[in-house]
Amino acid sequence: MANHQGLRISIVPRDPYRYGMNVVLDEASSLLLKSETTDGAGRVLERFQFVDLQIGAPVAAAELAPETPGAQHAKEHTATEEPAPFAWTVAWLPEGFVATGREVRSARAGGPAVEVQSYTDGLAVFAVFVERTAERPPRAGQASRGATVSYVVPRDEEHLVTVVGEIPVETAQLIANGVNFPDATP
Repeated sequence: MANHQGLRISIVPRDPYRYGMNVVLDEASSLLLKSETTDGAGRVLERFQFVDLQIGAPVAAAELAPETPGAQHAKEHTATEEPAPFAWTVAWLPEGFVATGREVRSARAGGPAVEVQSYTDGLAVFAVFVERTAERPPRAGQASRGATVSYVVPRDEEHLVTVVGEIPVETAQLIANGVNFPDATP
C-alpha cells in the first residue's frame, strides 16, 4: 500500500450498535495507511487510504499554506465557561460510549440555541443535537452518506432531536428516541 509493507487489522463489533473496521498500519512506523468502515454484512461504507506516501521527508512551508483564498490558520482560543447542565438526558447509549464534550451553539436567524453533546467509544463518534422549535416537523427523517448517518425526530411538543455520527441508523434511532426531557409538561 503506497509502496509500504502493512499490517492488516480487522475490528469486529460485538454488538449491532456500531460498525466494524479494517485498518492497515505501516509496519515500520505504525502510521495508518488505509481504513475501511464496514456494516454488519461486511460491506465497505467508507474508505480512506494513501496512494503515495513519503515518511520522514521534509515539508516545505508552502505546502502548509491554506489553499482557500482568504483562509487563515485557526487561532488559539481561550477556554470558555461550561454551559449550564442541559434540561435533557440520554436514556440509552451503546455500551462503551462516553460523553466527550458539550456545548451550546447559537441558532440561525436569532432562533433558540442548539444544545450539543458528543460521544465516542474510541473509534466511532456521534453527537446529539437538541433544539426547541415552534414548527414541528410531521415525522422523523434520516439521511446517510458513507458511514455517517443523520437521524432527526420531533420529540414532545417543542423539541427536535438530531443524532449525527458514524453509527448504524438503527442505533441513531434508539439514541434519539431515548432522549428524555424531565422538565417537559405532558
